[in-house]
Amino acid sequence: MRQDGRRADLKFDQRKTQAGARQIEKDYGLRRLNPGDGAAAKNPTSQKRFKAERTGRAEIPRETLREAARQALAGAAT
Repeated sequence: MRQDGRRADLKFDQRKTQAGARQIEKDYGLRRLNPGDGAAAKNPTSQKRFKAERTGRAEIPRETLREAARQALAGAAT
């Protein structure tokens, strides 16, 4: 909640924070880090983990598919 009682707009909050950090690095001559591109693997939600447990899976299907793709890529010649 904001001080005026309205709900805070948290859309793209992480991107705004990261942009602010890049500006601070520039202003104070700090080591410049590469910004993330948002393509990193997302952590599974608790709902996904609980569903995997209920269905007797060791991991969520996305992780199974990701590992299969990695193995296929490692074995590919081109």
